[in-house]
Amino acid sequence: MPVGNRDYVKIIHAHQAKHSEYSSSGCGDYDYLFIIDYILTNEPKCIVEYGSGYSTWLINELINDYKLDIYLISHEDSQQYLEWILANLYVPREVINLTPVKACPELDTDIFKVGKYNDNLEAYPEVEMVITDGPGPCQAGDFNVTDNYRLICEYQDTKIPHWIDGRKFTKQYYRELGYGDKILHY
Repeated sequence: MPVGNRDYVKIIHAHQAKHSEYSSSGCGDYDYLFIIDYILTNEPKCIVEYGSGYSTWLINELINDYKLDIYLISHEDSQQYLEWILANLYVPREVINLTPVKACPELDTDIFKVGKYNDNLEAYPEVEMVITDGPGPCQAGDFNVTDNYRLICEYQDTKIPHWIDGRKFTKQYYRELGYGDKILHY
């Protein structure tokens, strides 16, 4: 579906075909279209993303193409993937932080293995959208939940719209914590 003069999803597909080593990364077409529609309709002033990639590229392109006043910050825990993104997706370096993940064993349950990106919540303007697309298995552990969204909500003392890429355990974790009404899609 073309947006403006560019078909972002088609561009992503072409890029994935060219870089087959990362073709499994990324969202489904519906997810990209949802992100496009949500951002163009709501224009959140600050988006914090956990797990960089094609969605980072897409949001950065929307910001530039539509001259949106949006502050985007993305966190990636893998040095190798960060370097690949910078070299192949051409997302500006100032958008992506190499951010280590640490285990949060005090939050683990029989179902949830919780990790957290070590970001600095005080550095953000008021966050109006959070995207969770990571981490998965990483140097710090094999996590199925990222706790950063809850921390941002508590820091700002408000529930924030939250887009979660797949990650059924992350969705379940936030539903159980009472944040299910802010998950943007299932």
